[in-house]
Amino acid sequence: MVVDRGASQVEVAGDEEAEGVARLELQLPHTTHSVRRARRTIAAFLDPDEVPGAVVEDVLLLVSELVTNAVVHAGSPAVVRLDADLERIKVAVADKDADKRPSVREPDPTSPSGRGVLLVDRLAARWGVEPQCSGKLVWFELPRQG
Repeated sequence: MVVDRGASQVEVAGDEEAEGVARLELQLPHTTHSVRRARRTIAAFLDPDEVPGAVVEDVLLLVSELVTNAVVHAGSPAVVRLDADLERIKVAVADKDADKRPSVREPDPTSPSGRGVLLVDRLAARWGVEPQCSGKLVWFELPRQG
């Protein structure tokens, strides 16, 4: 199904077993341009009449961090899956590197990087890492209404 969101059209994968769940799945290549593509697609997918702007901004920030980790640190393509129901938004990012598990760090204040998982830990209601047969899945959840 294709949904119009202003100037954008977003393909939405339906799930008949999960009524009331909006689902988006994105296959992203191993390139830093994937971060921008993920942000733009998710921003177009989340209806501003249904999801508060502050929640959308948090989702986009955390997606940026997880996709960056997948393409830069894991060195692989990424698959992003977003499920939104009436109460929560869950985003999962899969990559092909089972060995590099993200962890919360307190980087040096002058360091230009190393804060991604710390942001996920501080902003998400819940988050985790799950091993997959061909890599890992890093996910987070946010309440839909903030």
